[in-house]
Amino acid sequence: MSATVKQVAQYAGVSVATVSKYINGGNLKPEYLARVEKAVRELDYQVNEVARNLKTKKSFLVGVLVPSLGIRFYASIISRIQKILLDKGYTTLLLGYRRNNRIDFRHLDVLLRWHVDGIILFPATNEKQLLEKILRQGIPVVLVDNLIEGIQCDAVIINNYESAFSATEKLISLNHRSIALCRGPYETYTAAERVRGYLDAMRQSGLAPLIEDGNYNLEDAYHATKRLMLAESPPTALLCSNLTMSYGMIRALIELGRRIPEDVSAIAFGEQELDFVLPTPLTRVIPPMDEISRRVAERIVRKIEHPDETQTPRVETLRAEIQYTVSIRQI
Repeated sequence: MSATVKQVAQYAGVSVATVSKYINGGNLKPEYLARVEKAVRELDYQVNEVARNLKTKKSFLVGVLVPSLGIRFYASIISRIQKILLDKGYTTLLLGYRRNNRIDFRHLDVLLRWHVDGIILFPATNEKQLLEKILRQGIPVVLVDNLIEGIQCDAVIINNYESAFSATEKLISLNHRSIALCRGPYETYTAAERVRGYLDAMRQSGLAPLIEDGNYNLEDAYHATKRLMLAESPPTALLCSNLTMSYGMIRALIELGRRIPEDVSAIAFGEQELDFVLPTPLTRVIPPMDEISRRVAERIVRKIEHPDETQTPRVETLRAEIQYTVSIRQI
């Protein structure tokens, strides 16, 4: 039989009210918190979620809507967010909301039926209708890595414009004059900001831009890279707008017998976790994954627990780090 609240209180040497406060997510003094947590752990106390939810009128559930469950960037952020939210007493419900490149609103309906306290949304393009439906329900929501045109909403993003500008400027400083960008989808804020940063850096140096569509897709980036490198005057440097596309780019270069950096320099947005399998690890524009996850989790909890303090939408822009490797060189 599971231990009772009274038994936990006796074991911890605190009042029943203190244990109840802990169960319901209240703040305890550090010494009380440590004693209650030890008692809960050693007595294997299990919270009666149904009773707690009826009492607090909260589900302690946070819905996570992600366009694809197979994209590494999303998975990496979500795994971190889940751990942080669990430590704060919240469970996540994770659902993919896209099928055949179209939004499936049924997944949002599932979250609504479960009465989630908040929603974390990873927009793939411009999910305006989806966000509007969430906001009409009065549910706190935080966007990750993207903004949605025409709607003010809490979000955590990186400095896409500045990062793309700096990466392009670095290549220019190494005497590259033909720099190509493999871009993401046109309707995506993040992709558009990276294009804008690239264009401004090229124009300030009087260089002609060279852009191919990669659509955040490995195969599209593969074909785009082949078109670029088989042109009469191929670029001497490539800038790739996300992690997935960078591996399509690498495959195309290997098939064409082009070496990095001897034949072409390369910089890509995204983590370096898989770069150990590459002949030459890429210079990367790396998002601060831990910080993004922490800010998103803290913001959604704040909006849930202190709605009156968080009425004004707030966009937090974090700084990505460019980690340079031998994948770029001076010409």
